[in-house]
Amino acid sequence: MFKLADLLRKPVNDIAFEIIIPSRPGYGYSEQPHRTGFSAADVARIYVKLMKRLGHNKFFFHGEDWGAIEAHGIAALYPDNIEGIHFGMALADMNLKSTFKMAIGAYFPSLIYPDEFEAKQFESPLKMFTQTLGEMGYFLIQSTKPDTIGASLVDSPAGLAAYVLEKFSTWMNKSFKELPDGGLTKKLNLDELLTNIMIYWQTQTGAYSTRYYKEFSNFIFSGQDISKTYVDRHIPAGFSIGEHEIDVGKLRPKGKYRIVKFDYIKNTGHFSAFENPTEVNEHLRKFVSIVLDEQKEKPKSTEL
Repeated sequence: MFKLADLLRKPVNDIAFEIIIPSRPGYGYSEQPHRTGFSAADVARIYVKLMKRLGHNKFFFHGEDWGAIEAHGIAALYPDNIEGIHFGMALADMNLKSTFKMAIGAYFPSLIYPDEFEAKQFESPLKMFTQTLGEMGYFLIQSTKPDTIGASLVDSPAGLAAYVLEKFSTWMNKSFKELPDGGLTKKLNLDELLTNIMIYWQTQTGAYSTRYYKEFSNFIFSGQDISKTYVDRHIPAGFSIGEHEIDVGKLRPKGKYRIVKFDYIKNTGHFSAFENPTEVNEHLRKFVSIVLDEQKEKPKSTEL
């Protein structure tokens, strides 16, 4: 997020941002949780508490991947503290209805997707299923037996690098896995990639970061998945999805949000702010401008 932050802090059309980039507990240099059951709902609570301590009772929140789930959590649980939420990954419910719509849209895109560019994002159901299944190995082991891989991630720097860089390669663009070098330096340089890995290695947080998936899965299977809840309709939501995002992360949510902006970022994958901070900066500014214009149009209440 550092490259994006550098762009956002500069005034453009009288809008500049104060940027707070937290590491969730157990990641980077943040202290690890000391109890089990620590979920995205807990992270939402901690983020809101952090922002209040910094003097921000209301704020915008942008999140990608886990950050998108935590953005939803903040909006769902603390609606009075949110000006607007912006997502770098869609949070559509994968149920029978949405799966059926994706299947129809793959063969007859104009019936499902109003935007021509959006219609081109989804492939045949069989290919989508195969590709999604091929990317779920890490999720299944981290959601069931995280300490198995976790021990390796804190024991071997080469193992940690292989585990992390594989995701950077495939999730920036799924075609990169066919390249001899994984296409890693097509979007990022080696210093950026190694810095990311070294933060995990220096802090030895590779094991805990896998455990976060297990805690989240426990909530899913117990029927307490925070991402299934609807968000208060007064909170505006915006989406800027990478063109090469994995398919389940691209599906437009229906009904859960009051969406004021939904766009795709061309030539960008899952790590949009890391890969293409210039475009994400423009998308965030567009979203915030829409929200601020909405606020100006609201009639002011008159005290009697």
